Amino acid sequence: MKIKGLFLALCALVALSVSAQTPADGLMKAKVMIDGYFFSEMPEHLSENVMMLFLKAPDGERFCAIVHTDGGELTAEEKANALPVEKVEYGAELLREYEKFKDMQPGGKFSNKYMAPLVNVGDKFPAFTATDLNGNVWTNESVKGKVMVLNIWYTGCGPCRKEMPELSEWKNEMPEVMFFSSTHESAELAGPVLEKHGFNWIPLVNNKQFRDFRGSKGFPMTIIVDKEGVVRDVVNGTSPETRDRLLTMIRSLNK
Repeated sequence: MKIKGLFLALCALVALSVSAQTPADGLMKAKVMIDGYFFSEMPEHLSENVMMLFLKAPDGERFCAIVHTDGGELTAEEKANALPVEKVEYGAELLREYEKFKDMQPGGKFSNKYMAPLVNVGDKFPAFTATDLNGNVWTNESVKGKVMVLNIWYTGCGPCRKEMPELSEWKNEMPEVMFFSSTHESAELAGPVLEKHGFNWIPLVNNKQFRDFRGSKGFPMTIIVDKEGVVRDVVNGTSPETRDRLLTMIRSLNK
């Protein structure tokens, strides 16, 4: 089956659970969202290269969103005939969820192709300028001659939050190491989470450069850089075994 056919078949299964009736409040039920536009029926004009998201509506139902990649844009006519967001049941909420997923993609663009991480073991760590929660600016010069550890996270990541107390113990043990936490989100969003979990690493915010280091891989991402500025380890995800290995490496580099 072609890629398009597979995605459309999956979306169709979800659409079967969507009532064709108009909700009691007068809003319309959309069957699918395409590139942020709502439709009551699947438009014929679809790219062969598409990927699909399942969004969760406030009522708990799964909602199908198709994202075009590599061309296959909706036509102007199709966009003009899309259902107005304000007239779609949970339209605003679903659109916010879609934009949130989009914002987490490297460069703010979806792709159904694997994207390699932008930093790899053996690389010189890239030039950077980053701002922390208190407005302090950090650059490569700030960490020169020191071991640096970078933990990339976001507020909606459960594993990210869960590991924060343990990671704080690393900072307590080795205060001379430059431990940075980094999120692409604002200080207003990140601050309460950091405070709740007592995460004591230097808190970088509004940082999309570091977020994009992960390519298409997941959160959290932890990067270890030695005193010469060379990347020594890159890990996506977290587990007790992974954290033990990272901690062992940090201790050895910090001697």
